[in-house]
Amino acid sequence: MTNRTGSSSESLAAIWRLILRARMVWLAVDKVVLLVVVMKALILFDMGEAAYRAQLSAYTTPTSAQRIGLMVMTLDPVTLKLRDVASQLRRIERHSRLFAHG
Repeated sequence: MTNRTGSSSESLAAIWRLILRARMVWLAVDKVVLLVVVMKALILFDMGEAAYRAQLSAYTTPTSAQRIGLMVMTLDPVTLKLRDVASQLRRIERHSRLFAHG
């Protein structure tokens, strides 16, 4: 009977290890997704929306890898909002420079 309890507790420990690993992987994926969205917003902010969209549409016959990249780099509401926030921050910074030198 102790053998059965021992194997049961070992199974439970193995399940917990799997859950913890899955949680660690999810936290890493979460950070990568956040990094990609921020990167897209910074590229969009730097290039401008028209140039960004033109660059994406330049791929007329993309390869499979390019299609994946295009899906990742397609504009989404979060990226557009982050771009707007970056634009507002730049305006505030420029405005504050005018008062600092004036």
